[in-house]
Amino acid sequence: MSGESIAAVPLCLPNNFRQEKGGLKHVEGSVREDIVACEEGLKLLEGIKEPIIVICITGPARSGKSFFLSQLQDGIKFSLGHSTTSHTTGIWIAVSPKTVEREGRTCRIVLLDAEGTSAISSVDDGASEEWDTKVFTLCSLISSVLIYNTKLPTMNDLQQLGFIAKFSDSVCRTSDGSVDKKTRTSFKRFAPKFIWLIRDALLQTPGKSDGGSNTDTSSSDDDDENCSGEDWNAYMNKNVLRKNGNDDTSDKVVVAIRHTFSSIQAIGIPPPSTKPKICQKLEDPKYAEKVKPFLDKIRRVAADVIEEAEVKKMEGGVVTGEGLAELVRLYMAAINSETKSLPWESMWDTATKARLQKVLDTCLAKYTDTLKQNIQIPCPITNLTNAHKRARDAAFEEFRESASSSTDQDIKSTYENQLDQRINSEHENKTDQNNHKSKEHCRAKMGELREKYLGPLKKNKEQTYMMFIHAKKNIAAEYEAQTAGYAFSADIGKEIDTSISQEISLYAVKIINSAETKALSEYDNKCETISAKSSHSDAALESEHNRLVAEVEEVFRSYVDGHDDMTELCQNLRKKLDEKLADRKTQNRHAVSRECNTEIQDLKSKYWEPIMSNFPQVPFQEISDAKDKIIEHLKTKFKGNSDVEDQIDHESKMLEEQIIRSSKPLVDRAMDDSLRKYSDEVKVLEERSPCVEEDELLEAHKNAKNESLNYFDNLVKGCKSKGCDISNVRSELETKMGIKLETLKRYNREKSAVFNQKIMVKLVEVHLQNQFAGDSLTADTDTARSRIFENYDCQAKGPTKEEVKTYFTAPIDVEISKIRKAVNSSRARAVFYVLGTIGLLVGGGMGEIPGVSHKGFHAVKGVANAVSTGVPTLADRFVGSGSAQSDKDGSPVDAFPSQIPKVESSKEKGSDKDNKKESSETSKDK
Repeated sequence: MSGESIAAVPLCLPNNFRQEKGGLKHVEGSVREDIVACEEGLKLLEGIKEPIIVICITGPARSGKSFFLSQLQDGIKFSLGHSTTSHTTGIWIAVSPKTVEREGRTCRIVLLDAEGTSAISSVDDGASEEWDTKVFTLCSLISSVLIYNTKLPTMNDLQQLGFIAKFSDSVCRTSDGSVDKKTRTSFKRFAPKFIWLIRDALLQTPGKSDGGSNTDTSSSDDDDENCSGEDWNAYMNKNVLRKNGNDDTSDKVVVAIRHTFSSIQAIGIPPPSTKPKICQKLEDPKYAEKVKPFLDKIRRVAADVIEEAEVKKMEGGVVTGEGLAELVRLYMAAINSETKSLPWESMWDTATKARLQKVLDTCLAKYTDTLKQNIQIPCPITNLTNAHKRARDAAFEEFRESASSSTDQDIKSTYENQLDQRINSEHENKTDQNNHKSKEHCRAKMGELREKYLGPLKKNKEQTYMMFIHAKKNIAAEYEAQTAGYAFSADIGKEIDTSISQEISLYAVKIINSAETKALSEYDNKCETISAKSSHSDAALESEHNRLVAEVEEVFRSYVDGHDDMTELCQNLRKKLDEKLADRKTQNRHAVSRECNTEIQDLKSKYWEPIMSNFPQVPFQEISDAKDKIIEHLKTKFKGNSDVEDQIDHESKMLEEQIIRSSKPLVDRAMDDSLRKYSDEVKVLEERSPCVEEDELLEAHKNAKNESLNYFDNLVKGCKSKGCDISNVRSELETKMGIKLETLKRYNREKSAVFNQKIMVKLVEVHLQNQFAGDSLTADTDTARSRIFENYDCQAKGPTKEEVKTYFTAPIDVEISKIRKAVNSSRARAVFYVLGTIGLLVGGGMGEIPGVSHKGFHAVKGVANAVSTGVPTLADRFVGSGSAQSDKDGSPVDAFPSQIPKVESSKEKGSDKDNKKESSETSKDK
């Protein structure tokens, strides 16, 4: 064999031996009595989870058992001895690293090397029949294949195998000590296969003829024939395993072997050599060729044994390494008790239950381990449930695999149910533990999140409600993300959420109060800034108020945004702001009123007082314009301010009343000034000598009238809209100017009549005097008449020109005709006659000229009187008279007053005093 070999370890030892690092050590002073299990061997078995095939070899000491067993599997080596004393003590175990398939199962091969029977020990008393019985019983109970290794047996050798009979007797007895054949039959179903391995078979087998030699000094190829299994089976049945009826022990052994084991087989193996030296050094390379046939035979037999070996079974199913370890403990306890009966069935049940219990414990441990690997408490419920399901499935899969060898479904179901109950109980415990830990975890996590989000926020001076809402949402979101699925997560979340909501509510009150204070303060600051600039009307204040409300409400909303009562909070804020607006309006009314009063005083000082200081010399329009400027300025400045509209209207009325009170003197002054202006315009016409034409007079009157009226209108402009009846005053002014015109026209006619009469008198005087020049009186009256009227037409002026001519024409013609009749009269008589006639004409003969006063006629009469009294010439007397004088150019001028008497108003004219004054002035003028 090559490669590293697996060394066997002790499975059980005599009680007076113990395994140490250096090997077995005998316990001095102790006596071999009990068989004791070795933990090393048991652990080796317990590590095998698969079904096992147990091949155990026993037999007389020093018969080559260990060597044969070492040949069964490559890599396994049992310690060999080469002395006469027993080398193997107790039972040693080795497990093949290879697996084989049996009945669809993967199985492991376990090899057991038992201490030889009738062994001689170098350290203690050695074996005894009782010890051999214990070892053989244990090997028979735990083996799948029991190889009894011995030399060629005979009937006499059966006397040495009494321990087999005792073993059979123990497994067939009931608890009351009686032998039960049914029990033996039941045991036989699970008993090991018995192989009688005949070593060093040199005799001729029963199948050969008697002529051949029955001895052989070396192994050969014919050994297979000599060692044929069928021949040795027949030999054993015929010569060994039969009753002889003479010895009870031999018969009992035969019965035990035939009725206790499941099957019996005899195999013969020739010796490796007849030379002891070679037999002792079978592994020496120099003997390899000589021992090769022997080793090949051994390997073939070993292969057959392995091939035909069946898995170890018992009532309830196949046996695993774990189950066998438990059976070993039970069997050894029963064997050491030295009872006559061996309750293998109950031990099998006990072992099965113990094995299933261990499987249960293992599966439960696997469940717990799997659970720990997949979750860490606390964890979400779904994670725990899923992990529980995976761990449970893994545990039950492990249980089914580990318990698959058990055929007793009732026991397996019982333990499966127990496993289910234990797993469920464990799951409940884990659930309770997880619930408790989950509560702690959720509360701790909530505490962390509250500190993370609310801690800094509480220290923030610029807190807003939305910050708390976001913090609450962040807490809820992270809490849900980090505790999703945890037990009581929702309940604790609701509980903490309520707590946070209450805490936020407390902070919300502070935030609302602070936000309201800030909003009101912001409103006040902006109002102060606006009020410092100028006063505002109520409408402007409301407009500005609405704008400011929108601004401060936006600020307020930024602090309380997200609050459930946002609308109500904003309404409350607006109420307070509206109260401030009302206060502002009241204050503004007073301020505006004061400002308006100040503005009125300033405007009156600027526009009103300078004009009124010159009253009534200023035009009425300037006063009206000043008032309009003041009111318009006030209305413009305080536009839309209803609070001062009444004040402005009042001031307007006051100014209006003052204007109305001032309008009468101003209108009277305007009328006087207009009349004076009219008089100044027509004064030029009055002073013109001797008179003017009536058309020129009317034109001049019209122009002077228009100018005076325009002047009057300019002075009283605007007055007609202030309650003054200017139209009546204007009509009165026109009336007075009409009276002036009529007076002027009368005076102009009188001047015209006097002037024209003077012209006519002068012409009559000149031309008639010429007619009487010398001592003869010419009778050329037609020439004189023509010259008088021609010259008169050239010199006469004024509106009475034609009238005077008309009135003088007829009398002159009459008298000239008379003169013609007196051609032959004397000069004196003619002159006096003519003068008398002229006197008559002037003095009373022709009567009064329409529109001419007696003034003109007085002058004519004076001329006539002067002529009659002997004045040398008419011209000299006329010119020198007190009633008339000549201009620088020689034209006679009436001594009229220098100007037309002043025409007063109708009111003045109506008074007695004024009438008397006018009468005296008229008399004076006359």
